[in-house]
Amino acid sequence: MKISQKLWFHKAFRMTVIVLLVLGLSFVGLATYTVRQSFPIESGTIQIPGLRAEVKIERDRWGIPHIYATNSHDLFLAQGYVHAQDRFWQMDFWRHIGSGRLAEIFGSSQAETDKYLRTLGWARVAQQELSQLDTEMKANLEAYAEGVNAYLQERQGVSLSLEYGVLQFLNPGYKPEPWQPLHSLT
Repeated sequence: MKISQKLWFHKAFRMTVIVLLVLGLSFVGLATYTVRQSFPIESGTIQIPGLRAEVKIERDRWGIPHIYATNSHDLFLAQGYVHAQDRFWQMDFWRHIGSGRLAEIFGSSQAETDKYLRTLGWARVAQQELSQLDTEMKANLEAYAEGVNAYLQERQGVSLSLEYGVLQFLNPGYKPEPWQPLHSLT
């Protein structure tokens, strides 16, 4: 092998390694940024529409939120917001299970599962329970739904939850519907 060929080979090898490192670091950076978008905000001040007074949320060393409010409305609204921050994918998934609507998320492959889930009647029972609740409990469920929806208005896709980023590949048209009191019972 001639010296000029060796020199060219070393330069090409070095450039290939550098390009691969830059691409790898860029990918890791993008992946980290994407994953961190869905993390809850744990410090600072967040303006949540609908609050009647100041609410304080402190997370302990395990990340568990402790909510301090001066009235029930604000307590349940903040709880809905925090639940959506921490686990909206789970909430959305379970409301679809409870009402036999998994095909909306995962496509027609879940139609048979939906038929079975609907025969269990969880959505019907939840609707009956909702109509039997007292005024205070209905107001608490409304405030909770208001908090969940306040969070949903701020975020979409992967910033809502990492699972929605993955879901975009399976079902690009899916967008979570607003939360309703019935969904908390379902």
